[in-house]
Amino acid sequence: MKNLIIILLFLGIVSCADDFTKEKYDISLNFENTTQEKIKLSIFEINNKAKWESKIILPNDKLNIIFNIKEDIGIHEGGFIFKAYFENGDSTEINTGYFTNFQFLGKNPAYFSITKEGFQTL
Repeated sequence: MKNLIIILLFLGIVSCADDFTKEKYDISLNFENTTQEKIKLSIFEINNKAKWESKIILPNDKLNIIFNIKEDIGIHEGGFIFKAYFENGDSTEINTGYFTNFQFLGKNPAYFSITKEGFQTL
């Protein structure tokens, strides 16, 4: 009986830790296209561990990207480069979104507005 209680207690601790890890390292990046043209958005992790390319954002529309630093990227320290490509061939980019110890150091969720002049943090 004692062994059963110990096993159940251990399983409870492990499952709670897994949920905590998922929540602790989840990141939500939100982008809003405030231009009157379609944008292709690319996001690169600076160590080339992950990338999201050619995500289309229609005029006055939004895009939300959710991922887990520990599970999806797998390195404890890095950052992101966001690059928006406009229909006329112009582009704008920003190097931001630093993380360390698998934790995002900015606001989470993070909100960005994309204009012809660049990215604005909201």
